[in-house]
Amino acid sequence: MPVVHLLYFLAGLCAYAGLSHFLIGLRGPNDRANLLFSAICFIGVVFTVFIVVSLQATTAAELVWANRTSLAFAEIYLTLLAWFMAEYSGVRPQPLLLGFSALFAVLFIANLALPYGVQFQDMPTLKRMRLPWGEEISLPAGATTGWAELNVLGSLAVVAYAVYALIRLYRHGHRSSERRMWSGMGGHRLCGAQGSLVRLGVIEFVPLGAFGFLVLIIVMSVVLSSEIRQRDERMQSILDHVPAAVYLKDLGGRYLLVNRFFQRLLNPSGRPIIGKTNQDLLAQERVAVFSAHDQQVLSTNSFVESEDTANLAGEVSTYHVITFPLLSKNGRPYAICGIANDVTERKKSEERLEWLKNFDQLTGLPNRVLLQDHFKYSLSMAQRGGDNVAVMFLDLDNFKNINDTLGHTLGDKFLIETAKRLRDAIRDEDTVSRLGGDEFILILPRTD
Repeated sequence: MPVVHLLYFLAGLCAYAGLSHFLIGLRGPNDRANLLFSAICFIGVVFTVFIVVSLQATTAAELVWANRTSLAFAEIYLTLLAWFMAEYSGVRPQPLLLGFSALFAVLFIANLALPYGVQFQDMPTLKRMRLPWGEEISLPAGATTGWAELNVLGSLAVVAYAVYALIRLYRHGHRSSERRMWSGMGGHRLCGAQGSLVRLGVIEFVPLGAFGFLVLIIVMSVVLSSEIRQRDERMQSILDHVPAAVYLKDLGGRYLLVNRFFQRLLNPSGRPIIGKTNQDLLAQERVAVFSAHDQQVLSTNSFVESEDTANLAGEVSTYHVITFPLLSKNGRPYAICGIANDVTERKKSEERLEWLKNFDQLTGLPNRVLLQDHFKYSLSMAQRGGDNVAVMFLDLDNFKNINDTLGHTLGDKFLIETAKRLRDAIRDEDTVSRLGGDEFILILPRTD
């Protein structure tokens, strides 16, 4: 493959990596590492374009212009690389980083101010080189400046800092990511050293300095993408084992992350949820409810609690839903998270306890507590309307003999049947209550 085509191919990979990491950086709160890396990728693409122009130059002036412009972007590249490694590793020596920024800013200005850039003292001569496979490229030949040496030293210093930061990071986690980064740094410096030998005339071949820049970018992109994928897989595995429905949405309502329980709850058919909105998945009236919750969360920057029901496999379940915003460091929401816990059994227990507080467990008749409430109500209505209230006490004779001779199971059935017949015999406004054992009380309003 011709050198120019290979450079364009690698630049295309860098452009794709830059776009991917830019979108990843926008998705997270204050994800400066991915945003800085995306900038490095785009700078690398522009740098490569001017390297190609210099390799195809036909005049010395065109070669100087292309070489000078590529060096300007190399200064930006090295500055961003230092700040990226600080964000990635957490090793942030501010004086050193500011020193790098100042050094490369001076080199950038000098490169633009000097007539032939920081690399050459005078107009270099253009030398054409035929490569073994027949391709011809243009290379400059001329005396270099002290600025060029300073540029090389600055580049070495940035790489040395990056290696140190990776060593510090490796000591904490012993991850393979740092080892792969080191291999990229090593390739970058080997290519840079080979490019220096080509410029000095020691060897005659394609200068691989540009390849070193691009290979380092691609290696770092592979490492970052692998870490992001592993992080997402770990998060997904954790969430899938949470006994609650969990989801994460962006501010536009698109689902970014859901666990297995939420997938089964909202979309039992198994169709993908990621990237879709409630409008794609729910009926319109349900969409309005969820949208109102989201708007309340975003307007208050606090959590919202609610209860919702869902029909899963033909069974209606009740869920306690907590919706809350995820806030960036400056306090602005960047996503909405929701956690829905199945409280169906708890609600049933609460309803059962409430029922037992007022009703007899065996017969289902009002117990002593509810009887008192009904009696007070009937008495107040009678006093208001000048009516009478009849209270009847009913006791079953010889009921103990039934329990003793036929057993308590048949005795319970007898009480249940008695309660049923009493209910059938009274009016809707009347009350029949079981006090306990074989004793019943009837309250009969408006009775003569």
